[in-house]
Amino acid sequence: MNEKTSEERFAKCVSLIEKGCICFEDEARQLAKSPVQYAVIDSVLIKGAGELYRTYIALISEGQADYEPTARRLAERFKFSTLGLEEALYSGREISKRPTLTKITREE
Repeated sequence: MNEKTSEERFAKCVSLIEKGCICFEDEARQLAKSPVQYAVIDSVLIKGAGELYRTYIALISEGQADYEPTARRLAERFKFSTLGLEEALYSGREISKRPTLTKITREE
C-alpha cells in the first residue's frame, strides 16, 4: 500500500478486511493505536470472514473441493455453521461427476 500516513493505511486495511481480504488483519492490528481501532478490526473481521466463507462455499459447491480445509478453518475460528459447507461439498461432488465438456473444433 502506498498511503502516506498510518491512519490511511489502517483505513485501507479495514476496508480490505471488510471485503473479505482478512489477510490484512495482522497489519491492521499493528497499525491500531487505540481500543476503538481494535474494536473496529474485530467488527469488520467478522463481516469479512463471512464474505470469504460464502465465497469458499460457492466455489466448493461448484466442484472445487480443494477449498474445504480453508473453509473449515474459517468456520472453526469464527464459529460459522458448517451445514452450508456440508451441503456445498455434496453439491460439488454431484457436479464433479458430470463429464467434462470437450473442446468443440470447427470443421473446415
